[in-house]
Amino acid sequence: FSSKPGGASRSSAVAKKPSVSINQAEGGSLVLHTSGWAGVGLVFEDKDDEGFPLVKEVLAYGSAERDGTISTGDSIESVDSNSTKGLSMQELRDAILGPVGSTVTVTVKKSTTSKDITMTRAPVEYWAMLDANQKLKQDLDAMTKKFREAESTLRALKNENDILKKRS
Repeated sequence: FSSKPGGASRSSAVAKKPSVSINQAEGGSLVLHTSGWAGVGLVFEDKDDEGFPLVKEVLAYGSAERDGTISTGDSIESVDSNSTKGLSMQELRDAILGPVGSTVTVTVKKSTTSKDITMTRAPVEYWAMLDANQKLKQDLDAMTKKFREAESTLRALKNENDILKKRS
């Protein structure tokens, strides 16, 4: 749980803060670049009666909130198929953290049912930029549609103007 390939612990690798940037690629498309380590936006407290960590808070704009399945008070039974029973908070954190953009699967227990949820590890900035990029694309599509409509109207008016000039 607490080691990554090469022997370095994830907690020591966490010192590298996640970073997110957008660059314009050839052809005008935007490319999202990420680096560092991140989690999924969950805060834990104590353990339930069976020794599994309890979700204390689902952070705004995090992957867990975007998924919408995990709630305060849910138990986390496993991370990537490894039981979380009896783990310390640091061990749990180390299990969930990983490279930005990678996925992690947590098994969540809600009262009597358990469900696997796969989420992308990413800082809030990642989702904010992704959402902003999506909004820009929608705005661009809407403006392109309006431009084409205006262009069509302008052509029709020009044709009408040409017809009126011929009559006079």
